[in-house]
Amino acid sequence: MAVNIGRGVKLLSFMFVFFAILVVLAPSASAKVTAFVTKDKTGVYFEYPYEELLRSYVKNCLGSASPLFDDYIKKDMAMFLDDVNGYIDYGVALAVFVKAALNGKPFDLDAFTSGPDAKLVDVTKVKVVTYENGQLIFTDKEIASPIEVALYDINNAKDAFALRKVLEGKAVTLELDLSIYNSLLNSGKIAVAESMLLRRGDGFADLDTLKAVLAEEVEKVKVAVEVILDSLNTAASLEEFSSLIIENGEKFELELDAYRMIISSRSGRVLAQVFESLPYESANTLKDSFNQSVAETLKSYVIVTNTAYNYTVSDMLDIQMPLRPQWYVSGVGWTNAPRDEVQRYVEPANFVLPDLVNYVAELVISADSLFVRNAPTTEGASLATVNKGEIYVVEEVQEGLEGTVAGTEGYWFKITAGESNGWVCGKHADWVAESYS
Repeated sequence: MAVNIGRGVKLLSFMFVFFAILVVLAPSASAKVTAFVTKDKTGVYFEYPYEELLRSYVKNCLGSASPLFDDYIKKDMAMFLDDVNGYIDYGVALAVFVKAALNGKPFDLDAFTSGPDAKLVDVTKVKVVTYENGQLIFTDKEIASPIEVALYDINNAKDAFALRKVLEGKAVTLELDLSIYNSLLNSGKIAVAESMLLRRGDGFADLDTLKAVLAEEVEKVKVAVEVILDSLNTAASLEEFSSLIIENGEKFELELDAYRMIISSRSGRVLAQVFESLPYESANTLKDSFNQSVAETLKSYVIVTNTAYNYTVSDMLDIQMPLRPQWYVSGVGWTNAPRDEVQRYVEPANFVLPDLVNYVAELVISADSLFVRNAPTTEGASLATVNKGEIYVVEEVQEGLEGTVAGTEGYWFKITAGESNGWVCGKHADWVAESYS
């Protein structure tokens, strides 16, 4: 038996074989074809559960009795039953499959039947065909229309996320205009779904009611976003803009957690950059500008953290060496490590890239308090005191002078604290290295 497609091209109904293979090989997905539907000469539809039909087909190939498949091929293939979109026109699917095959392109039947290009068929009744106890069983099945099914799913969505999924997934079936809705950020779409959930009550009575409520809630969210965006665009100062953007950051899906990770001396630069780019045409452009600035700022520097201990490296070695630390020597194996090798591995300075210090732009004081001295040594006179968490611009860097007390060797940095210009020990501050690679 054959079916005619397009310009009289005949294709055997054994196209089932190809479609069956497509379904078997298709990647696992939430949407899939669950049945094949045929139509006899009187116009009656017959639905064959896919898994059972495939097993019957395999028996047919092996030469065994296959009553279910034999019954299937006596009729014209009419539809696929997709577990998302419902009954899908076979002819359209076959035409797309043939076109893809002729062009050497892959075709995913499950993806097609659950997608927006599938042609839905409004069918009210089918006979489900199964094979049980040695005989074919024909069971009448009443079918709700695709719109009724979709509306049922809307009315039974458990939360805003489920409601949103149905709205977007069944938009074609419900003939929803989502053009404005799709321009909203994800947070706006969830806000629409949450409001619809509150207004749903015992359920939307019909499609017109659903469409009206959707349009109203989309407009509310759109207007609310436009009001906030207008406030941001007309902010009179950076301070006003900064306050508004932090207050409304979640609504605009701004990466505020990442922003808060930025060192305080640089976080202000992010807001200044975004402020300088006013006005913004949409929430999306504001979101992109802010999040991009945050990402670029976080990539523009690294922080080297220094931890102060109440003993020197030499003190640590005095404690460690009696415990006989081991190291591996090629050709010998594990043996006692000499003191100079242990020191090489525990000395922090040996693991800081040698030229990193040349890129240090700022210091974050890590000690509770720290003297600013007139020379890079503890023998220098104290000019001022700086405190933990304070940030200073580095003006110059130099190795500590000979004679500085143990634990303050290494790099010292010149800063300006108030009216005092002097040196602080780098081991009592975290280093902010800029544009280093």
